[in-house]
Amino acid sequence: MKYTVLPTIIAALLVLSACNSSKEAQKAPESTAAAAPNISQQADRESRRAQFEERRKQQMAALVEQLNLTEEQKAKFDDINKFYRNKFQEIRNNNQGDRQSMREAIMQIREEQDIELEALLTPEQYQTFKKFQEEQRQNRRSRSGRRGRGGNRG
Repeated sequence: MKYTVLPTIIAALLVLSACNSSKEAQKAPESTAAAAPNISQQADRESRRAQFEERRKQQMAALVEQLNLTEEQKAKFDDINKFYRNKFQEIRNNNQGDRQSMREAIMQIREEQDIELEALLTPEQYQTFKKFQEEQRQNRRSRSGRRGRGGNRG
């Protein structure tokens, strides 16, 4: 009797082991498949970020040309914009889901930036700067309307 129970136990353990490894093999593709969208989404995000940065650089180059800045003004202009860009990013990163307080903080910082830029630029350059900002705002609105955000949905 002893000898018939032992092979049965061993066979049962082998069957259980086979079942477990079969389940693990089935789980592996699922986890890989679940990770694939995340990798794709991250690549899309990075691509959009790179496009945004390139567009920002082109806009800044066009603005600097329109403003006809001196070398000293260019350096200060870049420093001011870099400083405030970092502040904006900090606010966005620290946003705890409270969009209203984030918006208010960004508006306040934007006012501070505007004061510094007005002090740096001549009155004519500042007016050109404000006109450029308004054009960019209008361009963003028209782009967002094409993507289905905001605008007339009726």
